[in-house]
Amino acid sequence: MPLSVLVTDASCADCTQAHALLAGMTAEPLPADPGADSEAIVKHAQEHARAALIAPRKNRSAQRE
Repeated sequence: MPLSVLVTDASCADCTQAHALLAGMTAEPLPADPGADSEAIVKHAQEHARAALIAPRKNRSAQRE
């Protein structure tokens, strides 16, 4: 499994750094925990023909399939 690390401020949300972390990775599918469940990350995975295996957050207004 590929590994990428990006150090940011403690107040920086992980999902805002997803594009930088996923750049150049070819892992298929894209596994992640519910903390990475954002439309931007799912859209990025879909644009790069990768399945997003991300458990949905329980407080999502519209649950993904």
